Amino acid sequence: MREADRLIKKVKTGTEDSLEDVWYGVAYAVESSLMSAGSVQGDYTLLDLYSLAQPFVLEMWKDESRNMDYDVPFEIMIKSPSLNP
Repeated sequence: MREADRLIKKVKTGTEDSLEDVWYGVAYAVESSLMSAGSVQGDYTLLDLYSLAQPFVLEMWKDESRNMDYDVPFEIMIKSPSLNP
């Protein structure tokens, strides 16, 4: 399996409690499995890899001991007083 043939490339660092990095890592593992089984580029898309990784990431997200964080597009987050009295 050649790194150049992958849709998801290996990166130098990641954060183990980051939702984005965990999802990236699981999608990478899914692609590794597909390539080991003989798949080639064109047999799957990037969205396929993330979709196949989703159930595994969801189970990891549910595990509260992992305390996973995720990136948000807001500089400041507030709680709604009406939703969280």
